[in-house]
Order: sequence, then C-alpha cells, then structure tokens
Amino acid sequence: MVDRITANDLEMEISYSIFHVKRILSPFFAKGHFTTITVCLYW
Repeated sequence: MVDRITANDLEMEISYSIFHVKRILSPFFAKGHFTTITVCLYW
C-alpha cells in the first residue's frame, strides 16, 4: 500500500511538471499552429 501511494504521488508530480512545462512553453509555440499540434502529440 505504501508503494502504491508513493507511485501515485510520483505520477501526480510528473503530470504537474509536464503541465507546468507545457504552460511555460505554450507562448513560444503559439506562433505556429502546426508546431502546437506536434508538441501536443509529443507530450
């Protein structure tokens, strides 16, 4: 049960980190619609 909680916390932390990175990078990719789609597919 401890392992499950640890894995869940780690998963949430990774998801938040990815969301944070995407939010930071979004202005840079806002110029090109194709680039934005590519980034979304990549993540």
